[in-house]
Amino acid sequence: MADNKIFDKKLANEFGKDYVKIMVAVLKGNKPYPKVASGSLINSINYKLQDTAQGINVVLVANDYLKYVDQGRRP
Repeated sequence: MADNKIFDKKLANEFGKDYVKIMVAVLKGNKPYPKVASGSLINSINYKLQDTAQGINVVLVANDYLKYVDQGRRP
């Protein structure tokens, strides 16, 4: 039977690497207010691949406060 998955592991791995590069560039590049204080968040950004029945998922892994840096928070 032919493999009908849209992504293979090599392509998913390339996508994960590119996505991490984009996330780091976005955090560093929001001028005049870049979102970099200690560099801890940027150093924590990575990805992992998960095999599922539907194919391969690329999961972003980072410090849990990434969502607050990205979306802000309520007072």
